[in-house]
Amino acid sequence: MGDSKSCQRLVQAFRDIDPNLREEALEGIVSLHSDAVPLLLSGLQEADPAIAAGCAEALRQHGALPTDAIDTLTAQFAGGNPSNWTVGLAGHLPGKHLAGAVADLQQTAPELHYAITVLWSFTESWIARRWELQPVAGFPDIGNTQ
Repeated sequence: MGDSKSCQRLVQAFRDIDPNLREEALEGIVSLHSDAVPLLLSGLQEADPAIAAGCAEALRQHGALPTDAIDTLTAQFAGGNPSNWTVGLAGHLPGKHLAGAVADLQQTAPELHYAITVLWSFTESWIARRWELQPVAGFPDIGNTQ
């Protein structure tokens, strides 16, 4: 199942309206490990936020990314206009993998440097393991008018 067409179909499923299908696609593509990494890296730049989000989450769940994947992420920073999902992913990866590239941003892109280091501070803190988007039962969704 690790061929290119299968990976592409799983990535395209991130835009499906059915959240269960999205979850299944995420589980499927994470199980492909390194075979899917190049496609997921390019998916971070997708205009469709559902695809970019799914690709970022799949890469986050991947675990230790290969060196060439880290190089691709750092090149996206150096390009000066990384996607929000690239920045979010960087903030959720272990800092030791990207520390040099992020340190370089302090002079060239201080806002980006700040954003990633704030994310690292959060993800490495004890509260990250307990953090929930809506921790109170029955808390209304943002934008819900009911």
